[in-house]
Amino acid sequence: MPSFDLRARALALGCAAFLLFASAAHAASVSLQPYVPGIGLRVRDGLDGSKALARGWAPDAALVHVESDDEVFKDGTARAWTYLWWSPRERSTHGWTVRKSGDVNDFDLAFPFDPPPLEDGWMDGMKIVEKGAKDPSFARALEAGPLVKMVVTNGLWTDQGAAHTAWILGFAEHGLGDREWIGDALRGTAIVERAARAVESGAVAGGRGALPPWLGAHATAALTRSASLREDPARVLKERERWLAPREAAALTRLAGRDAALDTLGMAAATQAAGEVDASLAALQSWNQAAADADSLLARSALRIENARLELSAERPTEVAVYLALESRGRPERVSLFVDNLESARATYGEPEWRALDAGAWAEVARRTVRSGLRELRVEIEGADHRIQNATWRGTVAAGRLTLLRLRIAGGERASTPPALEFVTATAP
Repeated sequence: MPSFDLRARALALGCAAFLLFASAAHAASVSLQPYVPGIGLRVRDGLDGSKALARGWAPDAALVHVESDDEVFKDGTARAWTYLWWSPRERSTHGWTVRKSGDVNDFDLAFPFDPPPLEDGWMDGMKIVEKGAKDPSFARALEAGPLVKMVVTNGLWTDQGAAHTAWILGFAEHGLGDREWIGDALRGTAIVERAARAVESGAVAGGRGALPPWLGAHATAALTRSASLREDPARVLKERERWLAPREAAALTRLAGRDAALDTLGMAAATQAAGEVDASLAALQSWNQAAADADSLLARSALRIENARLELSAERPTEVAVYLALESRGRPERVSLFVDNLESARATYGEPEWRALDAGAWAEVARRTVRSGLRELRVEIEGADHRIQNATWRGTVAAGRLTLLRLRIAGGERASTPPALEFVTATAP
């Protein structure tokens, strides 16, 4: 048992020594790694939030100044950014400070601050630092110390020349900077590298405490430069445009409502006209169909007439002859022949004809030229008692032949026997 305790204690001491050595080695490796500064909030990241707040405060608000607040990192980001917005309608300037943590603070300026708005398309702070690092003047400014301040403004970086959107980068060991590097905010090119402006005495007094540090330290120069740019004709025109923008939007809204009403009325008229056109087109289509049917009927009729003409003009016409024979003193007064339901011939009879027929003779009722083929012949008989009877024959009429049919009519004791139309023969005409 004692030997086991000794072995256990030795193993525990070995494990502890190993863990102590490993932790020391890890600490040494960590201490040897280079320091990498943390990336803060980009200026563009806070811009959208401040813009939404500014437009809620005044629809015509324009961004006139941006400045880093709190710590600035060498990659062009900061822990916080302050955005100043000027409203021509409100005749005042309001500021919002947006922090990396997500906190937002706002404040009013106790005096009008209305420099020219920042031009569209200005670069983010990280981009301007990346482009400026390629210029030798940036390295000269960096000799004064690390990056401590970043400001983007329009026309306040110099007392001469036209208004221009530019980045002001301050370099020093502490404070607002001993050297300033100024670059074009739209192109990223260097403009000037110079000694930083001296901080104005009493900069914090007189209501300037609400201003961001760089602007508060140079407020007199900034206000003087802003006043000199206020009468610029080009700027006055742009200010007027911004002043009229909300009213123009309201006017366009009212005009859009009126145009929508006019469009509705116009659409109703167009819909009605389209309906009338569709009805007219439907009627025209129906008329065209009726005309086509009529043309087709005329064409078929013309073809039938032409075929009949050709058949009738042949050397041997196709004919049908119907003869009448009486049985048991039949007494017809009128016999009409119908070919395909069209009356083709009519014959009348009296006492002389009846006596001849009673002797057994046949009397020709009709002889007509017809078209060959399958035909229907119907005979309508009106008797002396004005009773009407019919007899029908359906058959094929041979082309170029004379088809003989016999009509038999009975009378007397056989008067109840219906008449019969019978085929006799087909001979040469």
